[in-house]
Amino acid sequence: MTGILRRAVARNGRHLWTGTALAGVYQLCAALVPVLIGVIVDRAVGTGDVIALAT
Repeated sequence: MTGILRRAVARNGRHLWTGTALAGVYQLCAALVPVLIGVIVDRAVGTGDVIALAT
């Protein structure tokens, strides 16, 4: 069973690394969404710009 798994990983290593990198980028972007929303809302509230806050 271990040999089959090793062969599968060896054959598909490039796809595994690509998928791992894409999953990492996705997680990073998902973690940054609340930060960016906070920055945008903070700027809108800080300047008192009603249009920026509504958008």
